Parts: sequence; structure tokens; C-alpha cells
Amino acid sequence: MYKIKTYNAISDKGLSRFPADSYDVGPDLESADAYVLRSHKLHGQEIPDGLAAIARAGAGTNNVPVEDYSAKGVVVFNTPGANANAVKELVLTGILMSCRDIAGGIDFVRNLEGITEDAELAKLLEKEKKRFFKNQGSELPKFKYCPIRINPFELKQKLSKLRVQDISDVSIRNMYESVINSYFDKIDLLSSLNTPKFLYNSLRYFGRPSKKDIQNANYLLHLPEVSGEPKRSPSLGVDEAMISFKEGLVMYGFESKIEKSNRVIAQVMVLNAKKTILFNPTAKFTRGQINALVEHEIGVHMVTTMNSNAQKLHLFNLGLPVNTMTQEGLAILAEYLSGNISMKRLKKLAFRVIVVDMMCHGADFIECYNFLVNDHSLDQDDAFSVVTRIFRGGGFTKDYLYLSGFVKILRMWENDQDLEPLLVGKTSLEFHSVINEMIHREMVQKPIYVTNSFKKNELNKNEEIYKYILSGMK
Repeated sequence: MYKIKTYNAISDKGLSRFPADSYDVGPDLESADAYVLRSHKLHGQEIPDGLAAIARAGAGTNNVPVEDYSAKGVVVFNTPGANANAVKELVLTGILMSCRDIAGGIDFVRNLEGITEDAELAKLLEKEKKRFFKNQGSELPKFKYCPIRINPFELKQKLSKLRVQDISDVSIRNMYESVINSYFDKIDLLSSLNTPKFLYNSLRYFGRPSKKDIQNANYLLHLPEVSGEPKRSPSLGVDEAMISFKEGLVMYGFESKIEKSNRVIAQVMVLNAKKTILFNPTAKFTRGQINALVEHEIGVHMVTTMNSNAQKLHLFNLGLPVNTMTQEGLAILAEYLSGNISMKRLKKLAFRVIVVDMMCHGADFIECYNFLVNDHSLDQDDAFSVVTRIFRGGGFTKDYLYLSGFVKILRMWENDQDLEPLLVGKTSLEFHSVINEMIHREMVQKPIYVTNSFKKNELNKNEEIYKYILSGMK
């Protein structure tokens, strides 16, 4: 009877090939005639007399000193192809998992910390606001975020492989290079959500208020209320707002779903990519606020989205570097030109600039909130909303760009510069002349849709003093 010594766990199906009446098989045998093993290393192990063969369950023999055993007359066998089916199954599974990012999805779900949808996030935010007010603003609110699972290295690798050097036109090449460089910063920003690095990456991508921005903000905050402006409390409900938005969509010829949703934290949320407008069921508005929102969200943001969808160059759908300043500047100009600007609106933009600057200088949530409530008598809910927008994620400096962008776009309009090139998509002021040239060269399609108030303004609806007020901004 032959003795077969096994190392590692060998399948019983394989070992059953040795008839029991002729072979004694097991891991504890002495003076074996043969070995059957998988990954067990035989290097440095004494070669016993009488050993005739070694069978390796696998293709490789790196764990067996073949030359040493061959010199002793021991034959070493491997089993190439034995696990071919298992390898094929593993490869196919890996391909399918990577195509749908199954592993990333599992990792994302594991890190949700119990938060499964936007509605739950909205409830948590409301809960923290109540706790903050109950403690009279003495304890920092604790916000939770659904993590954004991306692989920064892989995304940057893909961006780096884009052959922008093949673009012969220097101006257009510079524009593409600027987009790629800015998205390196944006990738770092997204991957650092809710970490100490988020503020640093936000500063890299969006920047911080300049001295001129802070001067403009302080200028607005020191202005008195406009005497002829009505001081009505928001009294119109969501149904009235939804009717106005439907009318706005018809006016531009757009199609979009309009729904009430508890997922919405603000008054209204426009999901341009999904062509959906969501309203907070409990929101209240003034007539001026509704009209301003229609101009802002449909007249600019939806207009630029629809125009970008018609472009052959997807760059304008993706967005040029820090397009927030230009897009929000256009949107607030639309509010002004349509006759829906108010001192309350301008001061809210100014508060955002000052709070961003305070945060950049080390002020925390409580200090900024107290500044708004105690120094400027801002309503507690409004103050909490302004500060939350800026401290979200760990420190989001973006909000100072609304006022900064408005001033820049307003000056362009006052100087009769053509704003239509900025409506072809998610554009940036920096590349206004390049986009204009690309339109003339028929590389970019002229905007199909143009903001109504840009074609025919209704400034007569604003109080006359606003022209003087806005002329004081630098």
C-alpha cells in the first residue's frame, strides 16, 4: 500500500481518486511515498528517503525546490488548467462588479451611518436647528452627510490622459487646460467632505472674499431700508409658487416635473439634470420672492442647462472653472432686471460674504450666528440658514461669489457688453471673449434660449433708488 501525505486542505473529491485499498492518504503519515500539496513551502525541508513524487495542486511550483528534489530522483508534477473554471468565474465576476462599481456601492452603503435618503437628512438638519435654539446657541450643531465615494487618483488619471495638447488654437487649449486644472481641485474638495481639509480645498477651488467684496458687503449692510418697499411677511403658500413656476416653464417652452417633497431643506430645489423642481411643502413666499425665484432658477439656471444640452462640446454642460460666480451673477442680474430685487435680498447676499470672511479668519458657527442676530438683528431662522450654508461640509466658501458675480455681470450689462455668450452653458466670465469667438467660428451654437429680462427689462418695477444704490458698489 502506498502512503500519500497531504499538506494544506485538499478537496475530498480529488483525494477520492486514490482507491482506499491501495493508498493510505492523510496529513500525519510518516515515510510517505508521495506528497500532495497546494501552497505549503518545502524550501529548507529535509528530503526523506523513499519519496517518489510530489503533486502540486496548481499551475506554479515556486513553493517547491524542484532542482533539489529532481537531483534526488523525486518527480514534481503541477496541474495547469485545473482551476481554469474558477479563474474564469473570478475574472467575469470582477469585470461585472467593476462595470457597476458594486464594491464602491457596498462601501458607500456601509458608511451611510443610518442616513438613507434626503428626507432623513432634512429631518436631522431640522432636529439640530431645534437643539441649537433650545440651547440658546451655546452648542455647535452636529451635521451628518452622506459620504461621496470617489477615487480621486483614478479620476485625476483619467483627466490627465485627455490630449488637450492636440488642440491647435491656443485660447481654446488654455480654456480646456483651465477646466482640467480646476477639476483637480474640485475632486479634492468632494473627496474631503466633512474633514478638516474641506475648508482648505474649498479655498483652493472657490477662493475667499477680496477686500472689494467685503467693502461692497459692508456698504450694503450700512444702508437703511428702502422707504417705498413693502414690508410684507411671506404669506403665499407652495401652491401659488408652483403655479408661477408652471407659467414660467410654459413661457420658455421647457418641460419639467413640479412636485412637493419633504426632501427639500430650502424653499425650492431645482434639479436641472432630472428636469424636476421640488418645493418644501411648508415654505412661505412673498409675491416678489416667487417672481425672483422664477427668474433666477428658470430664467438663468434652466436656460443655461438647456442651452448646454444643445452644444456639441460637452464642456459647457460640465462647466468651466468656478462657473458659480458667473451663473449666480447672471441669475441675480435677472432678478434685478425683471424688477424683483429688494434690500432684504441684497443684504442676504452681503451677509454671506461677511460670514465667509469671518469663517476664513477662524470664527466658528456660534460666533457667526451671534454676529447676524445680535449685531444685525437678523431673524433667527434666516441667520441659522445663512451660517449653515457656509459651514456645511466643513467650510464652504462658495456663497461669497453670488454678490461678487452680480457686481461683475451688472457692470458688463451697464457697459452694453453682450451677455448672450455666457448663456451657452455653464460658462465663466474669464472666457467670455473665447466663447464669443467660438460662436462666430460656428464651433459653439448661439444660445437657443435667452433670459427674458435680458431681452426686455422691467427696471421700472424696482424702486428708483436701486440704480443709485448699485452704482455705489465697486
